[in-house]
Amino acid sequence: MEQEVLSKLLDHKKITILHHLYLTKEEMYLREIAKKTNLPPSSVFRILQELNSIGLVSTRTIKTLKLYSLIKNEKTKFLDDWFKEESQLDLFIKEIKTIEGIKRVLLQGKIEKNQANVIIIGTGIDSLKIDEICNRIKEQGLDLSNVILTESQYDKLDRMGIYGGDKKLLYKNL
Repeated sequence: MEQEVLSKLLDHKKITILHHLYLTKEEMYLREIAKKTNLPPSSVFRILQELNSIGLVSTRTIKTLKLYSLIKNEKTKFLDDWFKEESQLDLFIKEIKTIEGIKRVLLQGKIEKNQANVIIIGTGIDSLKIDEICNRIKEQGLDLSNVILTESQYDKLDRMGIYGGDKKLLYKNL
């Protein structure tokens, strides 16, 4: 709730840049940040200057180039809760439990760079509701790609190795 209110109060561009720096955890050039966040370099520059002036972002100059990174201190500690990916995944599971027909939900692979893949298994699942939930979660910073399969479809694809690799059970309807 607090996260939702803050995200509506703050500038979307600032949140996007802070979020990217939080997830990256390394120094980046201005143009890299602009490219990764899909924001104009002029906006990124202005926002980075502002974040630097309030002590959230550090700037390191190498000859004519500047590198930017998020400062880890008491001022930025709140970002740990704000950008916590697991809480967004928990919210996804909480909302998805209300949809009929879902038997299992699996996380395919890991959450990386604020993106994740989920496999939703069941019958008669309303895909529009799933998309609505995924879009709400995306607005909060976690981009969830999903696929909806019946049990037999999943079993066949799994045997073929299509959904190999790490999978984590997120939800099982008993």
